[in-house]
Amino acid sequence: MSFTTNISDILGNADITDITDGTTFYSGFFNTGKSEYTDPVCLIIRVQKVGTTYVRMYANGKKDYNNIWNQRASLTYSHLK
Repeated sequence: MSFTTNISDILGNADITDITDGTTFYSGFFNTGKSEYTDPVCLIIRVQKVGTTYVRMYANGKKDYNNIWNQRASLTYSHLK
């Protein structure tokens, strides 16, 4: 099974997804109805494959639409608080 086989099962209908290295990907959901990569209008989820398990974490540990997509790699991720 490849890493991308279950992306839709894991995240649903993301507005944008960035697969960085085959074991980590980021998905963004915009609250404005359009992609704004440099504005704080995005809910970002990072999923990492660890062995056979997919671990889903949220930017700042929250389901908030206040993150900037272009800063996704430098954000802090954790389980929902």
